[in-house]
Amino acid sequence: MTVGTIAVSPENPTTNSQVTITPTIRNAESATDSAQITEVSVNGPSMLESTDNIGRLGPGSTVELPFSTVFEEAGQHRLTVYVRGTDEVGDSFVVEKPAYVTVEQRSIDVGVTASAQSMNGSTGISATVTQYGSVAIESGQVQIVRDDRVLTRTPITRYCWWGITVSNL
Repeated sequence: MTVGTIAVSPENPTTNSQVTITPTIRNAESATDSAQITEVSVNGPSMLESTDNIGRLGPGSTVELPFSTVFEEAGQHRLTVYVRGTDEVGDSFVVEKPAYVTVEQRSIDVGVTASAQSMNGSTGISATVTQYGSVAIESGQVQIVRDDRVLTRTPITRYCWWGITVSNL
């Protein structure tokens, strides 16, 4: 029995965001019988997640088990995946594998560029919103204001490029 890859999603996690740790548990091709997996856990400074009674894993078989957690502090975190079970003759085993997850501090950094444009005799403004931080823009709005009056507002949503054009200002 081995712990193969340990996938981390997203690849560049940030503080206070959900992170999924997915270890791949593998029974060797050369195994003569299946093994009963009684527990798989992911531990850090404290227990993060645990799953009991996974079932039997035959020779050459694999299973992926996703675990979710949130890291409150930035930095490198050492995790250990533990697999507990019994082999074909009833002997207990424990397999462990370390994994390191580097967590970045969450940052929100948004840039807006705007320029006056003239087209077909009309004057307008074209604006672009760009996300530079480690947190994707979920939602918001861009407003064009003149003399304390909102001339137009355009909603922005996640994973989009935004362009706003207002004519006849």
